[in-house]
Amino acid sequence: MNIQISIDEYLRQEEPRAKIEIPIAQDERETVFRIPDDVWQSRCKLCVHKNAAENIPVPLWAVHRQQYSEIIPCRIMSISRTRDRPGECMSFAPRMDVYGICETCIHNNIFHDGFCMKKDHAEQHRVYWGTDYGGDARKVDYYSRHRLSVCNNYEPDLYVKEEKP
Repeated sequence: MNIQISIDEYLRQEEPRAKIEIPIAQDERETVFRIPDDVWQSRCKLCVHKNAAENIPVPLWAVHRQQYSEIIPCRIMSISRTRDRPGECMSFAPRMDVYGICETCIHNNIFHDGFCMKKDHAEQHRVYWGTDYGGDARKVDYYSRHRLSVCNNYEPDLYVKEEKP
């Protein structure tokens, strides 16, 4: 008798994932991180570091534990500096599809003088605040100011969502 079976019968069936319990502080003096609501609703939705759908308070001991990685709101929560400037995250790193900033403009070029390839481009206006990531003065100027600003010559590149904010 010739019995044929498929490869699917040999593959291990995945078990349904257990629900992850939200970690709670074990002592009232313990450090607990929570992203301010104004930052969560404005910056986090556009940031590459956003990790979860809910903004939950997370005790320090749980921030970098792998078993809680799916529910931690921000991948860099412990160093994000969300309280330095009201409504801003100083570690904000916009996604590639964020509309309306120089980083997603077709004229943007970190290697060009002034970082914009458009001749006689209009005056820039800061849209978001962010960090400088260190380095020389040129890098600091690009990462902390230029890429998070916009001018009237803005033209979105291929990766930007067509919807305007």
